[in-house]
Amino acid sequence: PLVPSLQAAGEGIAAAKVLDESLQKLPDSLTLLSLRAEAAIKDNDEATALRCLRRVVQKDPLRHHENVTLARLLWGTADQAEAVACLQRVVKAFPDDVSSRGMLGQYYLENGNAHSAISLLEEAVKRATPGSVIESKLKTFLAAACLAAGKTEVERHQLEKAAGYFQQTIEVDTGSLEGYAELAHVYVGLRQYRHAAET
Repeated sequence: PLVPSLQAAGEGIAAAKVLDESLQKLPDSLTLLSLRAEAAIKDNDEATALRCLRRVVQKDPLRHHENVTLARLLWGTADQAEAVACLQRVVKAFPDDVSSRGMLGQYYLENGNAHSAISLLEEAVKRATPGSVIESKLKTFLAAACLAAGKTEVERHQLEKAAGYFQQTIEVDTGSLEGYAELAHVYVGLRQYRHAAET
């Protein structure tokens, strides 16, 4: 109770001191480490937050909040691979975590692995609240992943597979002009001229 009271009163330094003293007595307490990480985040002390969160997930790899928080702190840094590992654990242990699936799918997409991104983003879209901002963002990523996967299949000369991905792009994003153009191009390559004309 003392720590929240100090934080509520704007005494972040005093709260951190209390937690540090407690951790000296109980250095392996996951609860204290997690609280210390949260206090550090509030004080913009990222180094302490990372140190505490890493200790928590090392001792208990399936703690949801700590994995997600650690991933968010590391996202976009040189340690992004560690963030991905956190998200992979969360997705495996908590399949209904929409945001973690979305972040992991985004990572795969941005790193040229559209095929892996698609399955994650599909599940995330299914679990997202219909009509929500999150669902809209997830669909944008999913459409981009399907488009990228289709282009990869074109490069591999797998035109039927490419057509499937481009069709999925259009289903997810009916306004994707690039999706329609790529699909028409593939139909021409498959000599399916009627479908190309209708696309």
